[in-house]
Amino acid sequence: MKKVLSLFTSLFITAILSVSAFAADIPAEKQQTAKNSIVANTNTDLSAFESEATDDIIIKSDVKSFKGKFSGLFTDLDILREECKNLWTSIKTSNQNIKSQWKTLKESLKGENSEEAKEVLSNLKSKTSPLHTQIEALHSDIKILRDQKNAEWGNFKGAVKAKDESKASTALSNIISYKKQIIEKQKLILELKQQILDLLKS
Repeated sequence: MKKVLSLFTSLFITAILSVSAFAADIPAEKQQTAKNSIVANTNTDLSAFESEATDDIIIKSDVKSFKGKFSGLFTDLDILREECKNLWTSIKTSNQNIKSQWKTLKESLKGENSEEAKEVLSNLKSKTSPLHTQIEALHSDIKILRDQKNAEWGNFKGAVKAKDESKASTALSNIISYKKQIIEKQKLILELKQQILDLLKS
């Protein structure tokens, strides 16, 4: 996990440095606009990835008194955790592809005059900014869902301590529901990242 997070952080830094290297060709304000448009969500993605990686770890010894009655729910949650992790990894890969395509675009603009380059970047910003806004909104939604899910973990642990099987089952079912909603938001983020990549390629 540390290796993955280290790679993700390195990609984020590289993306910023790549934008900075464009200084000789594009005015400073256009560089900043392009940088914001391309890498704005990467840090948010990293933060979400780090947080989600530590969520929903079941200490099964805590529920041994229920004699395996939650095994089916645990299995469902394990499957969802793996899907969630894979989606964050796909988002990371998408960020890498966006960074690479941005570098290609940057190189192609070196042969253009300043006004042409500014027009390209301005058009790019007008098309990608709404997508970034949607991604930020999805991250906000995910944070709310994670807060609600973590509150249910508190309910679950309290029910386990009280040996209240019904409340524990309800809390665990709610946790699974929130996890599914988070996954749907991740899928939408991934789709929006692909749209950004397509715009860079075009």
